[in-house]
Amino acid sequence: MRYLVHHTQASEIPGRIEYLYDIFHVYFLPRNMEGSYIPLVPIGHLELSVLFITGHSDCVMQYLEQYIEQIPERIVIATTCFARHLEKYKQTKQIYVPKSHDEYCYVFDGIPYGFSFEISYPELDFYNASGDFISKLQSSYHKL
Repeated sequence: MRYLVHHTQASEIPGRIEYLYDIFHVYFLPRNMEGSYIPLVPIGHLELSVLFITGHSDCVMQYLEQYIEQIPERIVIATTCFARHLEKYKQTKQIYVPKSHDEYCYVFDGIPYGFSFEISYPELDFYNASGDFISKLQSSYHKL
């Protein structure tokens, strides 16, 4: 399992590590950059074949274009706008994107919700959802 944060959002890493700990009860650490992304990886073993990627649609697309063949995870959860452009990857990966009434994935100040980073609705829904991982995923994201 990996959680990718775009380098322009590096200041959000401490807050996102707390977010991930609250959800998975495992600590995450940043690793060496992969393209323009900083991967957060769990300390120890987490039995989930999942890649989370956040960021503007052009950045997400650029990463996937470059690395899709090297991504070992079966599930890719992309928190981004214009997610329909990720349809071409659903032949090789299970792609989950924000549930949205339009093509945008809006972010807002996370501080009123206890987060020190700008959070999106699907991220907040995933955090607050109950059940196992798949239940949380299906209640927060849409499978392409």
